[in-house]
Amino acid sequence: MRRRFRIVLLVLLPAGLAGFTSCNFQGPHIPVLAGNYAYGRGDYQEATVQYLEALERDEYQPWVKYNLANVYHSLGEFDAAFELWEESLATDDLELLFAVKFNQGILYYEQGKYEEAFDSFKAALSYDPKHVGTKYNLELTLLKLQGAKGSGSQFRSQPASDQQGELSADSIRMFEYIRRKEEQLWIQQHQDRQLPEIKDW
Repeated sequence: MRRRFRIVLLVLLPAGLAGFTSCNFQGPHIPVLAGNYAYGRGDYQEATVQYLEALERDEYQPWVKYNLANVYHSLGEFDAAFELWEESLATDDLELLFAVKFNQGILYYEQGKYEEAFDSFKAALSYDPKHVGTKYNLELTLLKLQGAKGSGSQFRSQPASDQQGELSADSIRMFEYIRRKEEQLWIQQHQDRQLPEIKDW
């Protein structure tokens, strides 16, 4: 009986291993993971190859395009990065929408397009109002806008600040909204931390 079991095991083991190495086992996540690993190491060429392979599988397209756009951004190919970020907006995933708008804001800021950066960071905050990094970047962008306004740069018809360097009504409303949300969050967290009243006997 034992000998028979060993023979069956020896016959089935190679068949099982062949199943693990077949193309069916390798899902779309394997090239994405390999691309993420390569990107983390700074091997942008390998990351690009892996993400392009993942794109051929037609699954998780918005996420793969987002990752590939990040590689292009790191390589300085800003037009290609922006185009892929725009394509990855075709999703309902709020986390991805936030990440795309945040990265677009970074790209615009790096290029000195502060109005577009302001709009992108503002859109990112609409997806994740608690993200501190986005709030910080929004404030930096607003300071750049105010500084550029003071130096005589031209702005669109509805600038973030007026001629005297004061905030526009839209900007004030947005910052008041953020302040109220932060205050509500702080109060809620503070109430959650309060200990029940203990009677001193």
